[in-house]
Amino acid sequence: MSIRARRAGGGALATPTGRLLSILGAAAVAGGAGLAALGSEPSPPRLPRQSFVAKLEQDVPRYVLWVTGALATVGAVLGFAPAARPRAGLGADRDDPSDARRGPWLVLVWAATGAAGVGLLAVGASVPAHRFLAFAMGIPLLVAMGLAAVGRIAWRSGATPARVAAVAVVVAGLAATSVIAERAWSGTHPWISANQAFQAGVAGAYLQRVGGDVPVVFVVDLGGASPLSSTSEAFHVIRTQLPAEAIPRTLVYLGAADDLLAGKPTLRPSPSTFDQASLQHWPSVRAVLDEHPIALSMPAFDRGFATSVASHPEWAVAPTLAVLQGPRPPGPYAPAAAVPTALSAVRLALLWAGFLAVLTVIGLGWAAAFVQTGAVERFAAAPAFGIAAVVLVGLVADRLGVHPSGAAAVAIVVVAAALGGVLAAIRLRRDVNPGPSRRPAAGPAAASPPG
Repeated sequence: MSIRARRAGGGALATPTGRLLSILGAAAVAGGAGLAALGSEPSPPRLPRQSFVAKLEQDVPRYVLWVTGALATVGAVLGFAPAARPRAGLGADRDDPSDARRGPWLVLVWAATGAAGVGLLAVGASVPAHRFLAFAMGIPLLVAMGLAAVGRIAWRSGATPARVAAVAVVVAGLAATSVIAERAWSGTHPWISANQAFQAGVAGAYLQRVGGDVPVVFVVDLGGASPLSSTSEAFHVIRTQLPAEAIPRTLVYLGAADDLLAGKPTLRPSPSTFDQASLQHWPSVRAVLDEHPIALSMPAFDRGFATSVASHPEWAVAPTLAVLQGPRPPGPYAPAAAVPTALSAVRLALLWAGFLAVLTVIGLGWAAAFVQTGAVERFAAAPAFGIAAVVLVGLVADRLGVHPSGAAAVAIVVVAAALGGVLAAIRLRRDVNPGPSRRPAAGPAAASPPG
């Protein structure tokens, strides 16, 4: 299409390829400027390939690929068949039937990202293939295309038995994929245990009482075959229960408490990835040693907790909290954040619906301003625009010192929605009163539609 448009005399940047390159270039410039102006966090430590292999082996059975893969293959084959296409599409498909091919190609490429991630991992690259697969939404879309295509072809035959079979195929496919999804979700385990959340909440209460701006180092040593992965996950869990103002000054140390107090990293021969993981976290801790940081240990995160407390009983300020270095005001410490309870199915559904509705409202203006198709497509894209708008406004607010909590969080949401409304109004005004360069040329060709 871009080549044809260029040969017809159109400008290079007006072609689909030119517009895409313009978007990528503008995003690179805007993103780079944002990182330079607002700052960014250090690069996260890279997990070893063995961790990604283990995660992939754990996740793959949940997808039941012998079913979903077969249905996706049917969708990939029939998605391009003229007999399987709908007679009327959405948006641009209504005006140009050739546009109906774009959807299957987009879905096919999207699905291929999962296979690409697995392939890179297979040839030795250290990539999170399980995440490629989880976000390859083209695979379930191909499944939907396959079911719809089979049903549509059978239905168009007009015969009653064929139409009954079409309905049966679609219903059976929906039932099978629903069962697969339910089994996958119900079989997952909570990533944050109640015990870990409670102990991290006690640490949060301690930091609230102590106050100040001194760096805080948490000792984490959970063992296992992938210490870098388990340490990073544990650190995320700890941060979920800390006061917001304390999070930016927290660090994690992998190893023994005595080594931390001696000012050196912990090194061990087993597992083989331990030293790599320890040295990944060590530079950030070493950089704050001269500031005499607060050092904390908890039994749910440090398997050496009992030994440390037995050797240094004065460290224990609570049954589940040891202060290796720093002030030790007497307890008790009520957790700074309550451990969340499990949600009922009804409450979860209501929260999901409300959350989706709020994101849709926030993103409608942005979608109206930037999506150049019909109302259906703009409405469908609104939640994605809503997420992006909240993240963008929230990031800027945080860098300006406005923490996204309480009334400030509500203000961020309102500002994100209002900015979208302003952009939509500008777009509407341009569409109603286009400038000279946007008005159609006068003359017979413009006055009457073709043939």
